[in-house]
Amino acid sequence: FRPEDFDAVISCCGCGGKLDGDKESWKKRAVFSDWNLDDPPAIDPGDLSAYRRVRDEAKAKVLELLATESGSHYATWGPKYKRNVMFLCNHNSCRSQMADAWLRHLRGDASVGVASAGIVGGTAVKEGAIIVMKEVGIDISAYTSDAMADFRPEDFDAVISCCGCGGKLDGDKESWKKRAVFSDWNLDDPPAIDPGDLSAYRRVRDEA
Repeated sequence: FRPEDFDAVISCCGCGGKLDGDKESWKKRAVFSDWNLDDPPAIDPGDLSAYRRVRDEAKAKVLELLATESGSHYATWGPKYKRNVMFLCNHNSCRSQMADAWLRHLRGDASVGVASAGIVGGTAVKEGAIIVMKEVGIDISAYTSDAMADFRPEDFDAVISCCGCGGKLDGDKESWKKRAVFSDWNLDDPPAIDPGDLSAYRRVRDEA
């Protein structure tokens, strides 16, 4: 590879010190950071716990990178937007994904960032959701299914619960309901009710 082809360079292993001499140009890109993550193969006790910890630490750092001004041109939300919206549902697999996609598609020049996440956790985007969104010209096949735990409520001005699951936002999650705007849309769950012809997916897509 050539360093000039990249805007940001991240050393995952704390090995920025090895980038000297003819490698130094890698450290001179617009963004350079040394994350110094632990090396799972070297420290894992055999139960993959080190791999899982470093996996989650890497994800958190990537989200942090995307939310900064230096990396925000890659992000769908963050400080470059005047307002940011979070769509929540149980697993970030269908309803919140469609709402997320609609906002990205409809916002035009409005400075509104958007993200979506699962209160319980992320799983995968439902194939039915991908198909029916493609029918209206919106491709969500590359969207990721993320967990609410990977985001901070204070980064969002509006929080929308798509699934009527605002009741699950209590205890340490209650701060999500205390943003400037909070609404519980209570959309039906297409995977649970669709008769097999995607009609429930299409209806909820249009309601969202």
